[in-house]
Formats: sequence, C-alpha cells, structure tokens
Amino acid sequence: MLTQWAARYGSYGVGSNISKVFLAAARDRADELDVADHVRFIEADAGTYEDEPHPYDIVSCMGATWIGGGLAGTLTLIRRLLRPGGLAPVGDCYWITPIARSLCIAPSAERFLRFAVRYGQAHRRRRL
Repeated sequence: MLTQWAARYGSYGVGSNISKVFLAAARDRADELDVADHVRFIEADAGTYEDEPHPYDIVSCMGATWIGGGLAGTLTLIRRLLRPGGLAPVGDCYWITPIARSLCIAPSAERFLRFAVRYGQAHRRRRL
C-alpha cells in the first residue's frame, strides 16, 4: 500500500514489519514502481516503533491490529505518530462463519508471499 501511494500520489513514507521476507518484497516492489527514494522499510515491531511525536499525515494498519492487542490499543499506538487531523485507515479481516480446521494450517512465509504476489498481479490485471 505504501509503495502504491508513493507511485500514485508522490507521497513519502516509512513501513515497518517484523518479517524479512515481506520487507524484501516491499523493497522489490518499491524498485519495480520506481519509488524507492520515496519509501523506507525498517525491520521493527510496529507495536514498539518510536519516532518523534505526531510526524505523520497518515498512519495505517492493515491486518495487524494484534500489534496493539486489538483495535483500541492499535489506535492508541497510531495516535502517538499521527498529526492532529491526520488519517488513520485501519483494517482487519474476520470470518463470518467458523473455518474448517484443515484451512488453519499456516503456510511458510515464502509460500504465502508467492501466493500474495500472484494474487496481487492478477488483481492488478483485472483492474486495468
């Protein structure tokens, strides 16, 4: 999302993740979109990330509200980084019905990343 915003709107930003695999993919995507000079990716736990107070216009958290122990805690973390009047897009997935146990087996990070990249490319093609 950060690289897409940089490509589409010329924005600058910092992304954090604890996964080296996802960070490498994000850096590759930034290079692919020619926005590597607009974004910085750091290996860090977003739940403990420190910066000067309120430096960002937008602070987002997609699919990771666990960083703050749930939505309320995550919004508290976001408020420390968000300038007054800034935007805080937050999203998380949920299951409407219980899922089958057989679907709960976590794939390796590399396998998931291959799926995510393939899905993202197919999704982009459909939108064109």
